[in-house]
Amino acid sequence: MTEKSYATVIIIDDHPLLRKGLSQLLEFEPELMLLAEASNGQQGLALAIQNEPDLIILDLNMPEKDGIEMMLSLKK
Repeated sequence: MTEKSYATVIIIDDHPLLRKGLSQLLEFEPELMLLAEASNGQQGLALAIQNEPDLIILDLNMPEKDGIEMMLSLKK
């Protein structure tokens, strides 16, 4: 069995232009693979649990569930 040669990433931010820019930057990095994007913490939490990414790029100031609340939920 071979190990994957990249880290998986989820972007969670309520600003669509920032998510788009970050996703375009990740396309240039062969060591990183974007799994998903979310526009709020609730969506992000569900995606993180479902996909188990290696990295999460997370906005701390978001409506509904902010980044701090999301991290605490993931820790549980």
